[in-house]
Amino acid sequence: MTKKKSPQDTTPEDLAARVDQLERELQLLRGQLCSQPRHTLPDGWLLNQLNQLHLEHNSASIDFCLAQLGETLGLLDVSLWEWQPSHKSALRASHWQAKSLPAFNSTEWIQPLLQADDELAYRIGNGRTQIFSPAETRELLGSSCHICLIPLQRHHLTEGLLVLLNDSPVDWPPETLASLRTLGTALYSVYERETRLKRLVDRDLRFQYAIEASRDGLWDWNIITGEIFFSRSYLRMLGYKHDSLPTNIHTLRHHFLHPEDAERVMTQYQAAIDNHRPYMNLEFRMLHRDGSELWIYSRAKFVEPDAEGRPRRCVGVNANITDFVRAQEELLAAKTQADIANRTKGEFLARMSHEIRTPMNAIIGLGHLLQGTELNEQQKSYLGSMTTAAESLLHIINQVLDFSKIETGKIILENSHFDLDQVFEKLSRLFEISALHKAIDIVYDIGSDVPRFLRGDASRLSQIISHLITNALQYSDSQQVVVGVKNVKHNSQYITLEFTITDFGVGLEPEQLEQLQQVLNRSNNAEAMERSGYGLSICNHLVAMMNGRIHINSQPGQGCKISFTARFEHSHLGARSLQEQPHALNNLRALIVDDNAIARNIIASTAHAIRLRADTTDSAANALLKVREADAQGKPYHLVLMDYKMPHIDGLQATAMIKQDPDLQQMPLVLLISSYHKDEIFKGDYKASLADGFLNKPVSESRLFDSIYQAIGADHPFYSLIHHPHSDSHEDDGLLQGLQVLVAEDNLVNQQVMQGILRKKGVVTTIANNGREAVEILQRGDKRFDLVLMDLEMPEMDGYQATQTLRTDARFAQLPIVAVTAQAIRGDREHCLAAGMDAYLTKPIMPDLLYRTLAQLLRAQLAEDKT
Repeated sequence: MTKKKSPQDTTPEDLAARVDQLERELQLLRGQLCSQPRHTLPDGWLLNQLNQLHLEHNSASIDFCLAQLGETLGLLDVSLWEWQPSHKSALRASHWQAKSLPAFNSTEWIQPLLQADDELAYRIGNGRTQIFSPAETRELLGSSCHICLIPLQRHHLTEGLLVLLNDSPVDWPPETLASLRTLGTALYSVYERETRLKRLVDRDLRFQYAIEASRDGLWDWNIITGEIFFSRSYLRMLGYKHDSLPTNIHTLRHHFLHPEDAERVMTQYQAAIDNHRPYMNLEFRMLHRDGSELWIYSRAKFVEPDAEGRPRRCVGVNANITDFVRAQEELLAAKTQADIANRTKGEFLARMSHEIRTPMNAIIGLGHLLQGTELNEQQKSYLGSMTTAAESLLHIINQVLDFSKIETGKIILENSHFDLDQVFEKLSRLFEISALHKAIDIVYDIGSDVPRFLRGDASRLSQIISHLITNALQYSDSQQVVVGVKNVKHNSQYITLEFTITDFGVGLEPEQLEQLQQVLNRSNNAEAMERSGYGLSICNHLVAMMNGRIHINSQPGQGCKISFTARFEHSHLGARSLQEQPHALNNLRALIVDDNAIARNIIASTAHAIRLRADTTDSAANALLKVREADAQGKPYHLVLMDYKMPHIDGLQATAMIKQDPDLQQMPLVLLISSYHKDEIFKGDYKASLADGFLNKPVSESRLFDSIYQAIGADHPFYSLIHHPHSDSHEDDGLLQGLQVLVAEDNLVNQQVMQGILRKKGVVTTIANNGREAVEILQRGDKRFDLVLMDLEMPEMDGYQATQTLRTDARFAQLPIVAVTAQAIRGDREHCLAAGMDAYLTKPIMPDLLYRTLAQLLRAQLAEDKT
């Protein structure tokens, strides 16, 4: 034990020596404090950590390794990041802290460092370590700290970052940085593997959940071993539990597949394997565990081909389509029943058409014959009304038949001669009651260049126009409807007319107009027909068949204009009879009287088209003044076209005022114009006898022309002012005079009607009560016949069989045969022509059409004989 010296025992030399020693230690400490520490890892530490990561490569081992690293180097924080070069950012994977550092707890604190320097991403991508001083971190992060950022690379590509934080300057030796980069790369590899495993697990779980939720069954067949994986949904679809049966090809063939389909299915799979097909789709039956039958749609893909291209594995999905197959079978059964019902309905309609048209033929035919007898004015009026009613009924019958055809989309348009004036005349009569009831004027505006005679389907054209007029009357609240026709295009084969129906009512809103136009564009489907009404959709369908389109133009409060185009063929009769006498009436002056400005202008335009010199006025009182003034000036009116329905003074009263004027030197002819029937106006009124003629609206050129010629007889003073046209009917009458015609008809009334119609033109008829009798009469050769009118529906032998029998005989190969039928059902015309007939007429027989048809056939035969 050493005895401690007291201060009194210390010598000056000892104190001096102690001071020198303390100064040397102080200098040493100062030198150590001024120099930066050098961080190195203990020998063997890195190897131990790598071995640990190799044994336990999971997220826990990453966290443990980061903690060991931080404690060994005395760091504040150490973290592992995933580098995202496309975004120049990093995603933190794991980290450790010695103490809580609020500024560095966020997972995005590194972003300000990475975005502060535009070239930093380039340096990190090249694997260069980056060190940030406290001044830099204070400016960017608001907290002072030394940061070392070490890029982690594999295959020369930076994939992650190892980030070290310390509160004092550190001198990192190169060997330490190399060790840290090695450790960080190993840590990132463990992290990446852990991430990928997690993604695979998530994907497998997602797939498994989807398969379990699906009604489809997944299967995986190892073709080499015969083992098959069946998903739980696959087994559940067949009523089995998991692992209740061996998972091999034997189970599929002998337990799952239907015995009647098993051989076929396996054969097709084997053929696909042998032919190296990549895909295969099959429909077959499988058996449920309870013995019920399931229909399956299977989609398979062959994969993992061997060296020869044969697949070693097949994966697929089975879908249960039992409900679909049963619905298909029910639909097929329903379609079969519907086809039978449609066929039955068609046969019924054909029969009903024949049964209804036969008496209608008698009514109209007898009416025509009755017109040729002596009748007083009242009887003629009654007969005209009866004929109109019969034609209206026939129009309704045709519409009923059309509806049945439209349901199946089997409408075929007629292609025959028709008179456009007659079409509008019938429409005018049809709407008389509606116009009277609603006090609406229907005005017809027919262009002067519109042909009178055309070839097409007049009944379907009338159906379209009548429906559009009905819509205008019902929905527009308009006091006037204008029906117009103009010629928009023509060539040597066709002529296209545009028909317009214009009202001046409430109009349509833009949304309504757009919706209606869209419905018209889709009118072929049932939904469109239901939304727009069957009538308008049928009209659109018929217009499309006539190679035209419907267009609607409307504005709120300004009415609505519906127009459609239709294409027709030129008639062999010519466009109009007036073309032969263009100057027949140019010496006559006419006054047109109508309170309706539009109707007045239209009639004036019609009058000018036939070369009448016409003036106009808007009332009966003004008409009387103008007639008196013209007469006093020596330029009298020859004609006054007077509308019947006018306020204050109607047409009959105005006619009486003119006819009873004693001051007139030359009395004009007065033609009354009205939409009413003649008998409705003239009955019981003495003033009716004062009118010189009557015209039903619409007033067309030809009808006005004909009415003027009828009013100016040969003994009238105005007769010398007009040219007299020559009628082509004289030539037709000459051809028909003495013609020998065999009429094959089983109905006694129709025989009488046909004989009466033909007798008026001097045609000699012979009656055959059925087809067999007609063939026998012709084959006997007792009489030579020029033509045969062949009814189609007859007992013993119908018209088709009789015609085919005659055509096999060389004597009758060129004999004109005209089909006459009451059916008018789809395909009759084609069947008649195919059977060898030359023309086709439908009942009721229209006399003028019958005469023209016979004359055309005779002209054609004469021309052929000359050739």
